Amino acid sequence: MRILIGLVLALLLSPSAHAQSSFNRSVTDLLGVLDEHIDEPVPKALQLKLGVGGVLTSRLDDAPNIRAYPLPYLSLQYRDVLTIDDTQARVNLIPKESTLGQAGFKAGPMVRIDPGRGNVSRPGIPGLNKVPVSLEGGGYVAYSFGPARLRIKVRKDLTAGHHGTVAEFEARTGLYQHGNFGAGMQVAALCGSHTYINAFYGITPVQAIATGLRPYAAAAGFKDVNTALFAEYKFSPSWSMLGAAQYVRLVGDPADSPIAARRGLTNRINLGVFVIYTFGAKRAQG
Repeated sequence: MRILIGLVLALLLSPSAHAQSSFNRSVTDLLGVLDEHIDEPVPKALQLKLGVGGVLTSRLDDAPNIRAYPLPYLSLQYRDVLTIDDTQARVNLIPKESTLGQAGFKAGPMVRIDPGRGNVSRPGIPGLNKVPVSLEGGGYVAYSFGPARLRIKVRKDLTAGHHGTVAEFEARTGLYQHGNFGAGMQVAALCGSHTYINAFYGITPVQAIATGLRPYAAAAGFKDVNTALFAEYKFSPSWSMLGAAQYVRLVGDPADSPIAARRGLTNRINLGVFVIYTFGAKRAQG
């Protein structure tokens, strides 16, 4: 219990977590790609990664609208049990020495911070209500084989933010590894409940009057699909550079929403680069 409470507090109090609530959703989309990156060894004890960098985002539906967000990078891992990244934390309940662990499985509880809507630096559509920052709780199951990994994450809002449930499906693999350089790719999709999708893309009759947009009710289903390429270069056991390029496309009812059309968010590209220092790198094992 103390571990779980500390895990939640670490997320809520970390500088990165607070920074996310004031940045574009594209930032959290890209940061999700960078967790557990290329050829990452399992630390024997506690390992902390701190870095600085930034993310460039641009919508592709109309004239390019490039925005830059400088921000820190945070990742903490304790053995093969606890992982805390910029916006989420996971606990693995399957021991590496167990039959399932040796077969490549991981599973356990997780929490994540969703930045909501209207809490970002980009101006919203006048007349639309804010969607508060949410703390989501749930669990995940992952299966790794060779350089590849499949993972499913399911979470529910715990703090009356978007009030919904989300599920993420991820498939990633390493593409190239030589010396200090490695590269890989990920394909992912996110789906949400009726409540989640409508919190961000639905328009009530009252909001329609205030915004001039037509009323819109979205059904549960897929929200977006994305693909990303990511790479890491290790200058030394402690210093490294990590980068990623991600393409995100809205699908289903969210893509047809007048909100997506007004804000030009159907197609987005995100680019990020971070310089990272790893504390405890010498204690890692392959």
